[in-house]
Amino acid sequence: MSETTIDIEEFTYNLKGYVDRMIKIRSLSSPEVLGISNAEAYSAVLLENFKNIGVMAEKNRELINDIINPILSSGEPLDPKVIKAIEKLNEELLDASEVEMIDLPLATLLTDRLLQDADMKEDIDYRIKMLDKEIENSYLMIMMTKKVISDPRIVDHYRKKGIEALRQLLVFLDKERFLELSEESRETIVANARYGVALYECWDLEDGEWTTEQFRLLENALAIADDPFYLEALPEYDWKYHLFRVYDFLTRLDYTFSEPEIVQKAVQYSDICSQLWKSDPEYYKQLNEFDEIEGRRLRILFLAGSITEHEYREKLYAMYQGRGDYEYNALGYDMNIEYPMEYILSMDENDISEKDMRRADEIYRSALAYIFHMPKLGLLSATLDPYSKLLVTFEEFPGNIGFEEMGIRSFAALHPPTYIHSKMVAGITGCLTRHLIRMRPELFDDVLSYLGYKDLHKDMNEIIEYAYHAALCHDFGKLMIIDTIFVYGRKLLDMEFDLVKQHPDIGYHLLMKHQSTQRYAEVARGHHLWYDGSKGYPMGFNGGKSPVKIITDIVTIADCMDAATDSVGRSYNRGKTFKDFEQEVILDAGTRYAPWGPELLRDEKTKRDLDYLLDEGRMNLYRETYKLLASL
Repeated sequence: MSETTIDIEEFTYNLKGYVDRMIKIRSLSSPEVLGISNAEAYSAVLLENFKNIGVMAEKNRELINDIINPILSSGEPLDPKVIKAIEKLNEELLDASEVEMIDLPLATLLTDRLLQDADMKEDIDYRIKMLDKEIENSYLMIMMTKKVISDPRIVDHYRKKGIEALRQLLVFLDKERFLELSEESRETIVANARYGVALYECWDLEDGEWTTEQFRLLENALAIADDPFYLEALPEYDWKYHLFRVYDFLTRLDYTFSEPEIVQKAVQYSDICSQLWKSDPEYYKQLNEFDEIEGRRLRILFLAGSITEHEYREKLYAMYQGRGDYEYNALGYDMNIEYPMEYILSMDENDISEKDMRRADEIYRSALAYIFHMPKLGLLSATLDPYSKLLVTFEEFPGNIGFEEMGIRSFAALHPPTYIHSKMVAGITGCLTRHLIRMRPELFDDVLSYLGYKDLHKDMNEIIEYAYHAALCHDFGKLMIIDTIFVYGRKLLDMEFDLVKQHPDIGYHLLMKHQSTQRYAEVARGHHLWYDGSKGYPMGFNGGKSPVKIITDIVTIADCMDAATDSVGRSYNRGKTFKDFEQEVILDAGTRYAPWGPELLRDEKTKRDLDYLLDEGRMNLYRETYKLLASL
């Protein structure tokens, strides 16, 4: 559909339909178990829901293909009515009342198109408005992609994009150019002078370079608020809010690797922030609770050497003990996640007491309970940032919750279809491993040696147990990109598929962090590579040289078998029959699948066990999932 043929009323109506369907799809994909009487009913609800999702997704695909894509690919200036409709759509995609962040990637593409349009025209206020949206969307994309710990280049793309938009905006602080702008544009420029620091957020700072840049930007924002020129140019602007937010941001920076003089200045700024709040509590408590400011000030004092490590940790734990278990706001997040996680991170690994280990277990379990309750409140987007931080900083302690247990419980709470899939793949893998040992024991020589065993017959159960747990962990990389695998309402965009293809590498990095799961890491990394290495991902990994390749090849078959035969969670249509999948393995044996695959699947004993797993075994998993969700 070309822009000249657009009926604007129908166009707007169709865009609203896309939003409504995406909201409905999100709720259908993770139904609330309350009101569902048993596991059979839960399974039936999921099956019916995903049928409906398939119908709605097809409508969304048609809308994107017929209406959205032509506008995105057009190089012509946009009609003002079309611009207004797209801006309205963007607002709804990022901030709908029923659910958060309906479709950030699509909103990002649409914003890019509007910015392209603004660059064609001589309307400077329109361009400033679009640069502002570009910065906002870039920040949100940074929050989404920084979880892809396997490839920092992905988040860097959006960071550079946002910083370039910020640079283009801040040139308008030039006093001659500033006066040429509308009042709305002036406010946008000044707001971004402080807000732009968010674009530099990162977990893996190895030096103070970025913190120094953030610090410089915020001090410039302070200077703006002290300059009579800007005060006179924006007499109605809320400078009181502006100043407090600048000081507030200054307390949020990570000064871990900063120069001592910057840390000492940060102490001064954190003191000013506290004093400002105390000067007008009625006003400032609408912006921040005092304990939020004090908690961040505490960390700055510790980094500045003003309090000891012991004092710091005890104060953190005391603040954590004052938390509200189900207080879902900025203070509740700090009390339930930030402060207790900081307590664990500050523990000396060479001097950990039994008290520390007890506290760590308590903290992890309560933090998980807090996070797992968030999606029920429609806070999925808000859930993922604290959860991801917990995941990448997680430490195992003797007798406490292990990483494997935490990961599998997380799938149950945050994405039940992947929990069921992981358990199914583990069960199928255990079954295939047992029968392949019976049929082709020579294939297991390398894995036997790798695991430190000598007698396959004697140690067969240990090999099967290893294969089961490796399969259970094979998709752990998806824990970091749950917001992407939640996209059921349309085809994945190229950038989203790029994220999905990172999950084997993400899983590898997560599993390698813990001694209890290191030996499963190569299986997770290689399970989407073809047997002959010709296709799949990640192509940079030579799975053929892995000592556990036989297990990886089994998991690959098990993974594809479950995906192909399941009607829920992985497919909008009825799953294939086992016979259909068997034909697929026969056709691709020696390329995608291992050459022994057809022989294994034709074996009557193997078939009999698989028939049970794919039927009654799957239903048992729905029962288990239903009970787990009801308990959560």
